[in-house]
Amino acid sequence: MEGRNSCLWYLRNVGFFPQLTESQMMDLASRSEMREVPKKERISLAGLERGRVYLIKEGRVRTLESVHDSREVGTDVLGPGDMVGVANLLTGEGDTECFEAVEDALVCVVDSGVLHEILRQSPDLTLHVAKRVGIRMRRIETRLLDLMFCTVPVRVARTLLDLAQRFGQSHKEGTLIDLALTHQQYADLVGSNREATTRALTSLVDCGVLAYHGRKIVVRDPAALTRHAER
Repeated sequence: MEGRNSCLWYLRNVGFFPQLTESQMMDLASRSEMREVPKKERISLAGLERGRVYLIKEGRVRTLESVHDSREVGTDVLGPGDMVGVANLLTGEGDTECFEAVEDALVCVVDSGVLHEILRQSPDLTLHVAKRVGIRMRRIETRLLDLMFCTVPVRVARTLLDLAQRFGQSHKEGTLIDLALTHQQYADLVGSNREATTRALTSLVDCGVLAYHGRKIVVRDPAALTRHAER
């Protein structure tokens, strides 16, 4: 019986590809592989994993990109319903990203050839995937522009607003960002070092804009956080 441990259940209920027919979903599920990704495990989209697309079913992952001096920079945080590795279907280029589970995650692994075959059969689905890839690329481009023109405190505020919008949950003190990121992981996202990022976060806590709930952040005053993001 189909259940939460099947690719088909997630394809139907998480809404990766709403344009798929039932027979297409069953076909895709039969050619997909469920994989558990423990917290802190990394998967590179190059090498052995090249040519695969990862549909995030449960948990949160952060994506990282290698830069010229062998460092890795954080580019995004993704959750259920998001996909990693799909951009190369549209560009035809290899993917240099890797992703790391920031909590235990469950993904569905699909060969890009299988997904490409399905996309060719459905122009509406191709448009849907292209739109989602475009939204993500725009988010990364905005972060890169912020890196060039904004101070660390402004970048921290803007990143928190984005994460609160995508991962926010109602909390008695405000909006809980449902991500247990370390200060280093926040620093990777804003393109700074941990010390400067910690100072920016501490300043927002001290003035009552943020609060900590365990390792997670609560946005107590979104209007004030927006003002910090617009400086």
